[in-house]
Amino acid sequence: MSSETTVCPICRQPCKSQSENGTASSVKSIIRSPFISRIICDRCGEYKIPGIPNGAPKDEPYILPGFEGKYQGKEYILSAVTRNAHEEGNTIEITHEKIAELIDSAITLTPTTPLDLMEKVLLYFAEKSRTFTSEVKMIPAHDYPLFYAKEASELSLALDHAKDMGYFSEPENATFRLTVAGWERADELRKKRPDSKKVFVAMWFNEDMIDVYTKAIYPALDTTGYKPYRVDLDKSNTNMIDNKIIAEIRKSRILVVDLTGARPSVTFEAGFAMGLGIELIWTCHEDHKNKIPFDIRQFPFIIWKTHEELKEELINKIEALGLNLKRGR
Repeated sequence: MSSETTVCPICRQPCKSQSENGTASSVKSIIRSPFISRIICDRCGEYKIPGIPNGAPKDEPYILPGFEGKYQGKEYILSAVTRNAHEEGNTIEITHEKIAELIDSAITLTPTTPLDLMEKVLLYFAEKSRTFTSEVKMIPAHDYPLFYAKEASELSLALDHAKDMGYFSEPENATFRLTVAGWERADELRKKRPDSKKVFVAMWFNEDMIDVYTKAIYPALDTTGYKPYRVDLDKSNTNMIDNKIIAEIRKSRILVVDLTGARPSVTFEAGFAMGLGIELIWTCHEDHKNKIPFDIRQFPFIIWKTHEELKEELINKIEALGLNLKRGR
């Protein structure tokens, strides 16, 4: 083994790496090896890539392939995925085949406006602060992926605007402290946030689908720390079902959308959740994939054949998104 490369394969800044053959120690480089390499980057967090191929030039930095076509310039999204997964205690293994899926799954998490980014920052600081005197260190050059921002300057501006609005005290040595106004605003935003453990399941309510829910969807969500919700199983529902559906989607962290049977109501629920910026996981049985509406086929689908396959793929998808609530517990 040798260690010529000194940049992260995603963001291309200096990083550390460890080859998982049981003998190599961490060095400030990427170790070329046939084994899986563990990358340690201040910006992207910790993640894994397959061993660097023997044919790769030894005098050039190794950059992950897969950022061509519509994914060109989307490295910052992958950086955000790996960093946030790392913050949750997960270590993602990235392959060429997974890059498109990871980016497609996370693109809805990018801030839509400067105000959206500032709110994400406020909520992060409130979660990290235990008392009124707590200070949080934040270096834009390293930490902008935490908020799915495109570059460090976006986070710097968000921090400046939050300070100008009185949400932060004057930062010292890159540390920030929420003011009373900051805590109040964060509390307002928290009340608008969906239940972090609720997952709305949109699917065909048919006898043939009972085992799909009980043997695949429910156990997958339970394994990853979530509380699945199906409106047809809610015995407390005495109001108009449409109102109940809308109310429960608003409170959900994730929407699992199974288009087996191509039910129009399921498509409506998915569209409503998408408009709210809620994370969607699309699934469909192999025999029904040709019935998926043409304007939805662009999204990444889990195409399944067996209950066990669907369960496993759902768990893997939640892991890849860095949303496994039970990871590291």
